[in-house]
Amino acid sequence: MMQVAKLNVSTDRRRIRRALLDEEVTWLIQAAEKGPLVRDMAGPERAMLYRLAVETGLRAGELASLTPASFHMADLDAATVNMTAPYSKHRRDDVLPLRRDMAEAVAVFIAGKKPADAQLFAVPPRTAEMIQTDLVAAREAWIKVAGTKQEREARRTTTFLADTDGSGRVVDFHALRHSFLTRLARSGVVPAVAKSLARHSTIVLTMDHYTHTLIGDERAALDRLPAIRLAERTHVDRRATGTSDAHAAPHGPPANELDADDSPQKKLRPEPHSALCLQNRDGHHLPGRLQNKVAARSDMPCAICALPQVPDICAWSFRSQIGLADGAPT
Repeated sequence: MMQVAKLNVSTDRRRIRRALLDEEVTWLIQAAEKGPLVRDMAGPERAMLYRLAVETGLRAGELASLTPASFHMADLDAATVNMTAPYSKHRRDDVLPLRRDMAEAVAVFIAGKKPADAQLFAVPPRTAEMIQTDLVAAREAWIKVAGTKQEREARRTTTFLADTDGSGRVVDFHALRHSFLTRLARSGVVPAVAKSLARHSTIVLTMDHYTHTLIGDERAALDRLPAIRLAERTHVDRRATGTSDAHAAPHGPPANELDADDSPQKKLRPEPHSALCLQNRDGHHLPGRLQNKVAARSDMPCAICALPQVPDICAWSFRSQIGLADGAPT
């Protein structure tokens, strides 16, 4: 009997979904709340449906099975929503906790709804079309509130609240579940707890199939690493080692002669903390035609370290003080 290869969910998915940003979720819920009837579902019902999806991770079919009796609200600080086995994807009873603010919103939503076993949401069969209608309305509202025409045009070039981003990832109803898992990951929830809340069969699904971290998250992680700081070499250091490069000083005594010199120039030479001056920062040296001007004004303090200068050592400061424009020929 031939063996059938197992499906690789990482490479064989027909569509790749993206997680919505928290701000996008807010705009989406607000647009639905104020929106008209869409696919026989009223705006306030869609708003509550989206909020429950992104705060519990419940799938569309599971949300469609909810009734007022599914919620246990006697203690709002310990409120739960119960999924019975016939409607759970894994055919088992599940009990999910609710945040207090979510429980309060649900309590208001189901107040007076009877009977207790009546269906709360008339979820349409094509939920992707429903959420895309609200995404369009939310995006237009977000663009409209921009302060200037220029800002509005700039917002139109982004993929904020778009149903497809620049990488081809889409937003459909199931993307709200992705958003739930991604929010858990970004909040530092340990994978084992995220797996339990998502009701996944394996931790692999939790980590590889649902949590989408953006490049900004990765960059933020790198930014927390301490910087590696290397000591910078001065012109005097390079002359001492015999290094020859485009930025080495073209004239002047070698470092060992400077160190042995007891002349007033040695005493005026900047201390190590003024190494920024010694590097001749702009990458240029004074042209020969300006050497006399430099020598004539050697009594001026350095513009960077405020210490007395020596011609040819603090050349960058001299350039700025005698008004030599950047990029002058050397």
